[in-house]
Amino acid sequence: MKINNELFWRERLKTQNLVYEAVRGTKVVLSSLLQDKLYKRLAKVLFLRDHNHIADIGCGTGDALKWILPTDEMEYVGVDVNRDFLDIAKTYYPCHGFIEGTVECTNLEENVFDIIICDSVLQFVDDKQIVSAFSEFYRIARPGCRVMLRVKNLRSFYCLSRPSILASRFMERIGFYHKKSGSWYRTPSFYRRKIHQYLGETIFEQGFALFSWATLARFNLVKPFERICDLLQLDFRLLSPFGIEYYFILVVKK
Repeated sequence: MKINNELFWRERLKTQNLVYEAVRGTKVVLSSLLQDKLYKRLAKVLFLRDHNHIADIGCGTGDALKWILPTDEMEYVGVDVNRDFLDIAKTYYPCHGFIEGTVECTNLEENVFDIIICDSVLQFVDDKQIVSAFSEFYRIARPGCRVMLRVKNLRSFYCLSRPSILASRFMERIGFYHKKSGSWYRTPSFYRRKIHQYLGETIFEQGFALFSWATLARFNLVKPFERICDLLQLDFRLLSPFGIEYYFILVVKK
């Protein structure tokens, strides 16, 4: 599986040198003002005054610290399977802790964390590993812990325009074959069921990235695009379920 394949992540680090080194660990898409606004909304829902212990599962090079901005009272620990990513994260953020682990085995203590972040990781594990990951999140979470998930949406405009993705997912679901690598696109309803079964209650959902915001950012078109949307009073909330990126925030029930 990709999540356990360190060679895969080493190659990814080389091929995405621009993303992880030239811009110091910040994904190009995060330069979009639209994405920044979304993360501010997420932060308002995710962070409570008495929530001080944060686990970032699949932290990569520490991207989440760009928008978490922990205070002195907050204790952050990042977990990732790839040692190269962890080395970069430790260089950029020497004041925070980073350890090696996976979504299924984080190597963290039980009942410790008030906030768990799992950003763009679950698409690299299969359905059985999703259950194991959620069980692990439940183990390390305190009662009332808030969990943020960012996943790939099978019902997005992107996937609907790629019949091969829909066909391969259908064949997997009926047991015709099992994919050994690649991204697992799933519907929001799939995650909703698993969340309610293994973790708790969803309190926030939103899709994002109907289009390529990274391309807009590359050509400095984000501000003009936002201005046009404001002038036309466009409301993308009705279209958000079709974004390739889908966000959940949930409360762990123990």
